[in-house]
Amino acid sequence: MFDLGATIGLAVTAAVLVGIAIPIFQRRDVGSGLFSWGRHAGPPVRVASRNLLLRRPFVITTYGIVRGFLGLDPADVPPGEERYAATLDGADRYGRPLSLAELAAGGVFGLLVTGSAAVSVTGVRFGKGHGYFDLEWAMLSELGLIDGRTEVVAVVHDCQVVEEPLPAQPHDVVVDRIVTPTRTVDVDHPPRAPGRIRWDALKGGELKDLGMVAELEALLRPDPT
Repeated sequence: MFDLGATIGLAVTAAVLVGIAIPIFQRRDVGSGLFSWGRHAGPPVRVASRNLLLRRPFVITTYGIVRGFLGLDPADVPPGEERYAATLDGADRYGRPLSLAELAAGGVFGLLVTGSAAVSVTGVRFGKGHGYFDLEWAMLSELGLIDGRTEVVAVVHDCQVVEEPLPAQPHDVVVDRIVTPTRTVDVDHPPRAPGRIRWDALKGGELKDLGMVAELEALLRPDPT
């Protein structure tokens, strides 16, 4: 059944994301943007990505980071194929797998976009406990790809915004903005500490076998002890 309200909300959210991304992409002191196409961010992030494909290359994460990162470049997408390229299948067809070494050569990310099961007005995200985005943040931080210039945006529905001001834990990646179909919340928070890989904790968890983790370890710990 066609849901006009949901369609309008999707379009509005995507338009807001594009409005946030374009000025950041135009800056010369930062590189591209990274979009997490996970289950929570989903459609609005992909619609925004389709519109941005007309303007600038950017990076997406594969689901669960199982296949790492893909680079999407307008030069690789035939005219008229932007809509398809902004789907999971289309990204697989037109995207190019990127190693961490290639990412590291691209400069600081100006924008990170992610979803969340819920997010508080203080910018604290709640996921399903897998820690995918926290791991992405730590990896990019270890590689020097994020710093104080990087803006983190969470995309959620209105019902996923928790109005209570909840404190952040040391490992939490607090977001700078929350975008919903009806509003944008600017979050005032202290500067984020650089992310760091907790190798001992990682080796005992479900993320230890990811190819990205092995590649990062080879880059940062060529002779681990």
